[in-house]
Amino acid sequence: MSRPVGLILATFTDDGLVRMTALTAGIRRGAPTCCREAPAPVARPAAAKVKAPKESTKGKVLFVGNLKRSINIQQLAAEFAPFGTVTALRLVMDKETGRSKGFGYVQFVEAADAAKAMAQMNGRLVEGQKLKVTMAHQPNFMEF
Repeated sequence: MSRPVGLILATFTDDGLVRMTALTAGIRRGAPTCCREAPAPVARPAAAKVKAPKESTKGKVLFVGNLKRSINIQQLAAEFAPFGTVTALRLVMDKETGRSKGFGYVQFVEAADAAKAMAQMNGRLVEGQKLKVTMAHQPNFMEF
């Protein structure tokens, strides 16, 4: 009974034959099985290693549902702009048609502005559609 081997070397000879050689010497469990050396690590400045902490978006991001599928990002921004400074908008789009899927996200600078917008926009008619506006469950909605 044969067992699988970690790496096989195929050598092509001048007469068209292929010689298969199992390379097991020196292979340790968990060791890389690449035939060339790994590149040397790139030196980075010490300041680049320190990342600024991400600002929390908790309470600042609203889910907006039941949007008309023909709505665009400018129309959505115009609806929510009166409530405060909007930092980010995202309309979820259908990849095949390029049209809106009928929902999106709006992020405000201040949580109080988001709460005010949620209270006043939930149930409001926009282009004949009654909006559903709630706090978003996923805080990092802009990262995809």
